[in-house]
Amino acid sequence: MRSLETLTPAEHLEELDTVDEENHSEMTNSTPKVYVLDTNVLLHDPESISKFQEHTVVLPSEVLVEMDRKKTAEGQLGANARRVHRVLRDLFDARSLSECAKGENMLEADMPNGGRLRLVITSEKDFSSEELSRLSAVLIDRNQTDHRILAAAYNLKRHDPNPVILVSKDANMALKGKLLGLPVEDYRNDRVPIVENEGYREIVVDSPTFEALANYEWDDPDSEGFPLEVPEDAYVNEYFLIRASEECYQGIVEPVRFIGDGLVDMLPLYRQHLRQDVNRSDKNGLQMPNGIRVIPRNVEQWIHMDALMNPEITLVTCKGKAGTGKTFLAMACALHEVLSENSHYQRLLISRPIVDMGRGIGYLPGTKEEKMGPYMQPYFDNLEVLFPNRRSPRQKNNTNGQTPPLKVWERFQQQGILEIEALTYIRGRSIPNSLLIVDEAQNLTPHEVKTVVTRLAHGSKLILLGDPHQIDNPFLDNRTNGLVYARDRLKGQEIAIHTKLVEGVRSEIAELGA
Repeated sequence: MRSLETLTPAEHLEELDTVDEENHSEMTNSTPKVYVLDTNVLLHDPESISKFQEHTVVLPSEVLVEMDRKKTAEGQLGANARRVHRVLRDLFDARSLSECAKGENMLEADMPNGGRLRLVITSEKDFSSEELSRLSAVLIDRNQTDHRILAAAYNLKRHDPNPVILVSKDANMALKGKLLGLPVEDYRNDRVPIVENEGYREIVVDSPTFEALANYEWDDPDSEGFPLEVPEDAYVNEYFLIRASEECYQGIVEPVRFIGDGLVDMLPLYRQHLRQDVNRSDKNGLQMPNGIRVIPRNVEQWIHMDALMNPEITLVTCKGKAGTGKTFLAMACALHEVLSENSHYQRLLISRPIVDMGRGIGYLPGTKEEKMGPYMQPYFDNLEVLFPNRRSPRQKNNTNGQTPPLKVWERFQQQGILEIEALTYIRGRSIPNSLLIVDEAQNLTPHEVKTVVTRLAHGSKLILLGDPHQIDNPFLDNRTNGLVYARDRLKGQEIAIHTKLVEGVRSEIAELGA
């Protein structure tokens, strides 16, 4: 296995999946188990059938029917369904029917990981009248596909000597399974073990250390970092807030970034901001070319800007509730970089999942840009703020019969600076020398976010933004979504960084609503 420190973000995700399977095998109880998989597990992770190691994985025939319905779906959903079909075909095509058949209603095949895959058919004749009565009490319509899968698991539990466990990401189906007396589990292979605190960790130091930190010559070419005792579990590129223990420094914090080997680094833009005489000058923050000057409004935003502007960082993940400025700052920093004369970034791509990355956008008329337009309006609004049209309302309305001037995003699109990207069609692409912003990343599955990460080519940077408390995907939660998955998997990598925004800045009513 290669050292994780030498991997790109995409390679790191692949390597950690292998590590996860090895760890899962070590921790699994030696008692053989039978796992009945719901369709949503396979669509969530097409490799899931190989993640149960030495145990038996069962797919009721109804799962195959549902997978068949999904195989023509657009985007990642259809791709996952087709991937499952290929895996199943490979397993059973290599064996004769006599090798696979285990009775009239069952096929079995050994899997490379030491487990077994079983396909089963379940019918009403497998149950007694008493059992059918109980099934009918819980499963009102036994012809529904979900109910037939539950009936198959219920039947296996009655006859298999090993523990039978239903695995589903559907909360309602899980409750029905428990009503039938079935052990039910969520698919946990991609679950983040611990949800971290909302804000940044603080380190309290004595007065001399705090003063030395404040006076540290961070912009000296020979400076390698400020020595500071950090928690044992600190990871590379973790941000900390430094406070002094003395009351005379109360309310003053110094944000730093841990760079390893017991050293921390300052935030260059924040330190430059502190050097300015704000009362006499406004020459701080980030000046947008032909636009406004963007000045963060709190320490969290300075940290976010530091991560976005760091040229050594390839992947930024940021979580924050509505109104904290995560998208606005990302747009500002990205466009500042793209429009800079010395920047190697050639364009900015922006996108967001439409509730689910697998859903198409074909029901809207027009080009891809026109279809995505309604979903991209929040970013267009941010562009209007960053690059305001300074004409008066009368000038805007009086065009004298001439074609009205292009809006800022239309101008950037015509110049090739800004592109609207539909995640539905991102598979197979290679994106070099670009900045890619994916908002609402909490609605991506881990497999989908891996697909996005692997699109990055040389010279590109990915910014994933989202709020784990605003998940619209019914099969994700705050520990299984793509945003927290990417952050957890790439934590501690020198080219990856994570920021958190807690304080709302939009308005008092927006903060109250959030």
